[in-house]
Amino acid sequence: MIAMAIAIVSAVVFLFARGVAALYAGRILSGLAIGIGAGTATAWLAELVGRQDKSRATVIATSANFLGLGVGALMSGVLAEYASSPLRLPFILYLLILAVISALVWFTRETVVRREMVKGPTEPAAALPMRKRRAAPRAAFCLNIRKC
Repeated sequence: MIAMAIAIVSAVVFLFARGVAALYAGRILSGLAIGIGAGTATAWLAELVGRQDKSRATVIATSANFLGLGVGALMSGVLAEYASSPLRLPFILYLLILAVISALVWFTRETVVRREMVKGPTEPAAALPMRKRRAAPRAAFCLNIRKC
């Protein structure tokens, strides 16, 4: 959901951009959202596929990415050529698509089963026996100097 939120912010920045700095900010946010979302979606697909065929999840994710790149470029070109407000309409439609996808992601089942937390100390208990504690400072000193 973090990737979806960043993608929505990116689309809003693009929608209301008035200069080059805003376009750079929108592009950085868009790249960040896609980077987070693509890795997460691929891992999610791998968990859905299960242990049978992990390469299938990779093929699905890669195909979806390339299909999205192609359809997005095609739709943006059609809107730029034939629609009124060609600088705003692609981002308005993108925001609507992001809202629908965010709702679908929100209601998608979780693939990871949460386990109960282990009760007890969470820090490792490292200790030296009593008879070796006197030698520990000298050993540490000798390791640093390398001349003992």
